[in-house]
Amino acid sequence: DTYEKSPGVMVQEEPVEAAIRELWEETGLKVIGTTLVGQTSHFFEELGHEHISIYIKADVLDGEPVVMEPEKCHEWKWFNWNHLPHPLFPLFKHFVNAGIIPEGIVGSA
Repeated sequence: DTYEKSPGVMVQEEPVEAAIRELWEETGLKVIGTTLVGQTSHFFEELGHEHISIYIKADVLDGEPVVMEPEKCHEWKWFNWNHLPHPLFPLFKHFVNAGIIPEGIVGSA
């Protein structure tokens, strides 16, 4: 098991649209605002391709995330940015290690 932010894949859409759709599909949370936080790239030598991750902060209506895809995720939890659990999913760990701290994230001050 690893810890990861809500992942997603763009399907002929803009990154913000994909983030809003994926967050709804995976957690049932409704987005009311977004902020582009940053991006990272990681080259997978064993696969011979680069993966670009785009990170978007989503402001959501009150509520708790619900596991909408139990075959992919068994629970959602909130964590303080300065006290993230381990092990982190490799691509998210790459983002965290890049030192990008999203403004307004709990624990980022």
